[in-house]
Amino acid sequence: MQALQTSIPRKGLFELEGRRERAHAEMRVLIVEDDLTLQPLWERAFKTKNPAVKLDWATSVSEAEKLIHLRFSRGAPYELIISDIFLEGNATGVDLWNRYGEEALNFAFVSGLPVSKYELMMSLDFGCPTYLKKPLTLQKCEEIADLTCVSEA
Repeated sequence: MQALQTSIPRKGLFELEGRRERAHAEMRVLIVEDDLTLQPLWERAFKTKNPAVKLDWATSVSEAEKLIHLRFSRGAPYELIISDIFLEGNATGVDLWNRYGEEALNFAFVSGLPVSKYELMMSLDFGCPTYLKKPLTLQKCEEIADLTCVSEA
């Protein structure tokens, strides 16, 4: 299994701590994936790891942008955005990350691309989101779901 990258740099427009406090009240995750057969797998992974998380689903970047703007305008950005790289329409998950990566507390990609091609696609000088290679398994999805688990210290 591929090791997950967990350091996710922020572009710096917003204070992470303030955003985490707002998002803590109701944690939401956006999954941007045009393969709807994966929906039950993601739902099961989050139900197992963090049943309080609410999942939103978009099949294109344009749908995702609408949902991101809505959550951000309410002062409660997504705790996590999980996006396939290649989606329906002209825009890609990488376009979504470049435009809205800072409007989520965490961002992750899923794709069938080999890790080496993913690394070439991303600018590693500034870091890149967590990457999960397809085919997906429940265990892989649960590892991503762990990004939403916040300790109650």
